[in-house]
Amino acid sequence: MEGPRTPPSTQPSITPDTVPRGRNTSQPSYRTGDLNLGKTAVIRDLDRIAVVPLDYFNTAVLPPLHPQIELADIESSLYDTGVLSLDTDRWAAFPVDPEADSSHEDVVFGRLSGIFDAIVQAAANATGTAAKLNFKQKPATAPTSERTNTSRPDAYLLLVNQKSVGGHAKRSVDCWDDIAVSLEFKKRNGESEGERADNEKKLIWSLHHVMRSDPCRRSTLGVTIENTQMRLWFTCRSVLVVSEPFNFITSTKQMIRLFCSLALAEDHELGWDPTIQRVLVDGRIQYDISLQSPAESISVYRTTRIISDFGAEALRGRGTRVFEAYLKVHPERNTPENNTRVVIKDSWRECDRKREDEIRTEIFSDLEKAKGTEAAEADMKYFLTVLQASDVTVDGKKDRTDQLLHYLPLPVDCGWHTISPSLSLSRTRHTSSVGCPPSYNSPRHAPKPLKISHRTHSRIVFKEVCTPLFELRNLDDVFETLGDGLQGLRILHSINWVHRDISPGNILRIDDQGKISDLEYVKKMGSEYSHEVRTGTLDFMACEVEAQQYLFKPLAAREPFKNYEVESSSEEDSDEDVEDAASGKAYGGALGPPPEILFTFNPLHDLESLWWIQAWVLHFYVDRDGRERSAEQIVAYERLFPGILLRGTDPLRLPLNYRALPKGFRKPAYAVEQMRRELVTTFVVSELSLPPKYHSRLDDLTAVFAEGFKNATTASKNTKLFEPTKRKLEEDEEERPKKRSKT
Repeated sequence: MEGPRTPPSTQPSITPDTVPRGRNTSQPSYRTGDLNLGKTAVIRDLDRIAVVPLDYFNTAVLPPLHPQIELADIESSLYDTGVLSLDTDRWAAFPVDPEADSSHEDVVFGRLSGIFDAIVQAAANATGTAAKLNFKQKPATAPTSERTNTSRPDAYLLLVNQKSVGGHAKRSVDCWDDIAVSLEFKKRNGESEGERADNEKKLIWSLHHVMRSDPCRRSTLGVTIENTQMRLWFTCRSVLVVSEPFNFITSTKQMIRLFCSLALAEDHELGWDPTIQRVLVDGRIQYDISLQSPAESISVYRTTRIISDFGAEALRGRGTRVFEAYLKVHPERNTPENNTRVVIKDSWRECDRKREDEIRTEIFSDLEKAKGTEAAEADMKYFLTVLQASDVTVDGKKDRTDQLLHYLPLPVDCGWHTISPSLSLSRTRHTSSVGCPPSYNSPRHAPKPLKISHRTHSRIVFKEVCTPLFELRNLDDVFETLGDGLQGLRILHSINWVHRDISPGNILRIDDQGKISDLEYVKKMGSEYSHEVRTGTLDFMACEVEAQQYLFKPLAAREPFKNYEVESSSEEDSDEDVEDAASGKAYGGALGPPPEILFTFNPLHDLESLWWIQAWVLHFYVDRDGRERSAEQIVAYERLFPGILLRGTDPLRLPLNYRALPKGFRKPAYAVEQMRRELVTTFVVSELSLPPKYHSRLDDLTAVFAEGFKNATTASKNTKLFEPTKRKLEEDEEERPKKRSKT
């Protein structure tokens, strides 16, 4: 198969690559729907929580006070009305600390409602502005939402002018769509008894549920109280922070400041996004999403369904949601031309990253320089077509997470708080996301992030409404689509770009054409552009990318870093080298080269990700409806996908076990095995010296993959794909022993 050739080797400066970070909310334990397992996954993804001074929280996080609010005046009026006790200088409703009060916890903290009402009434008298929030305490009732969630906050601050629609708008049961602040209470502050940790886990789950289930949220707030100690919480797509505790009974001005700033705030100051509105269409909830053009005109798209929202599961991250939609309002036409479906991608990229459409433009420019305009346009058929793109603007400012913190950096001396996750199961359920490839491996614990990465909110409209590879149900379609994905990678590699995030969710099919999507992590090789952490499912990452080191270096050839000279090694490889590579004698295993070698992503890693996708398809699915996986198939799957970080090269270097696969998958598996052998050989030979010298073998490997996909497509005609029966999957989750790392 003819195609663009890889350019000659250049020797740019080496920049450390972006470190991959697993995400527990993408793993099967979270998607079981068990509430405790869900909380555990969310907490594991957080790792650490920034503890900030109360003054910082007041200034950076809380909405600004109304200019007519004078805290001393409101405090004085509360003394006059008896809400504050002149004798004790504390709230009259709390004559003793909650721990010493014999009343039930719900009764004790229910008194906060009266304090809230008194404060906001005094604020309304001073400003002439009615409160926009109500204090609600319904500890026995779970608020409703589109996604099932049986957790119950002890109390919450609820919008007076509700944003919920349809059946969720009934006031008999409140809705998460209208909750501005979640609250959790405990009468005691006993660390040993776990009161504080229990409060934290419940509160974090409430914050998580708001951010994952409501596309209209940019951030949200929470409050925990243990005895007299109140802490304030805030989360957005970059950071979760908690204030240092204060005594809510005696720190009366702080309580007045808190309730006044919240109750009189505008909706966008409480975390709502005014550029996306929830609407009811034919009894179903949809969203009107606005995009602003460079000329500042507004287009409005109405969604018809959510294609994917699993990217919104983690509290910190891109928060990606993908919608099918149509153009409802166009700034230059009274009515749009038709209801042609498009795709809208809403996400939060790192502030120093380019938007996906900008990256696509750079790729086209490089192709145009290398091949001419006509050939470059033909090559772009392997990528999605961008119709419109813009960064989101809220209140006249670009919507960024640092803007949500009023551009104030975290204090240099802020503390860090960790929470130990619970591993027990729950009888309560929650609904997981959509658009995530199925799996049944164990969750992976992620390394701690090293810094706060602020993010910019953006939206992109794509022309094509595609089907992701993991939703295809004809095996020949899968291999044919992977073949087109290979062509897209070949085009990128020909101009020295790498994708770095190939997975079954971003290899797409429309009609008979495969396409590559998600260009956020695409990078020009040799670029000094790098990031500290990136998130994502690790199943389809190359082994070396997981480990962030070269793993195929022969043990006998390890020299100090100073001896790795590109000029001193030959591109010509001996027959013995190739033979040892194919037999596995030359592997360096998971130990890798000396630590001085800086690891960088190269095109071989993109191709390895393609291999992992087809291996996953063959080992995850079955070829008949209602069929359970065999014991051999389970073992073979777990060998390839052991559910651990840093799995090493062992799963890749061992031959496929054809007998473990369903009969309909065995013939195409021969082609997959041939690709594996050639991939491993290329890795080993390329790493006979470092940095790897893959250039002379990349085109040959790509040709082997192209021929392999062609043969696999032919061999899998009329073969259907079915997910294994659910009962068997659940049994295996309970019965399967934990796997240990083979590194």
